[in-house]
Amino acid sequence: MEVTTEIPLDILYIGNDPQTIRLFGNSRLFHPTFKKNSLEAMFWLTNNEFNLFDNNPDARLSTVYEEKQKIDAIISELVLPGINALTFYKKIKLFKFYQKTPYIILSFFRNNDLKSQAYHEGVDDFFQKGVNLENIYHRILFLKKFKLDYVTKPLLLQDEDMTPFKCSLPKRIFDLILSVTALLVLSPIMLLTIIAIRLESTGKVYYISLNPQQINKRQV
Repeated sequence: MEVTTEIPLDILYIGNDPQTIRLFGNSRLFHPTFKKNSLEAMFWLTNNEFNLFDNNPDARLSTVYEEKQKIDAIISELVLPGINALTFYKKIKLFKFYQKTPYIILSFFRNNDLKSQAYHEGVDDFFQKGVNLENIYHRILFLKKFKLDYVTKPLLLQDEDMTPFKCSLPKRIFDLILSVTALLVLSPIMLLTIIAIRLESTGKVYYISLNPQQINKRQV
């Protein structure tokens, strides 16, 4: 039985399973927008202004893309025409796009390997088989709250004021005094250690690591 007192969530549903579409469409928990595949979904998310599938490798480095749609979550069926839900998520992630928006994958068959891969890539949740709208609703609410402090815009290093680190003069003086003092205090101990090693063993006091070629030359 559905909860009817909750505020409906605006979601983008990507997929073409008639039963699930009907389930979300008739639910009072959601105000869904339905798109059949990832290409239609991207065009809708960007008002057709974002060339995500162009072959321009520098596009993601030159622009901070505006999120055109105000939605509470993206829910996608795993198997889609063209690219699947996981590949589509990687595209969104690559462009640091809709990062505060929970991304949930629905799979109508069990595949623990794909589920593990999805979590590894950063997908917010992965539901297998039966669709429980109430569980998904409360999961989205939790994810939205959790992601409030998540950074959404890409870091463009060329826009940052990068200045080299410089050690302050007082700290430099302090480091020098501390080093000299430590050397003077420890010198007698190190001297006694060297004498003790020379009295008890032959060879050099200090250790030198040689590679195989140097060892062969010495033997020759």
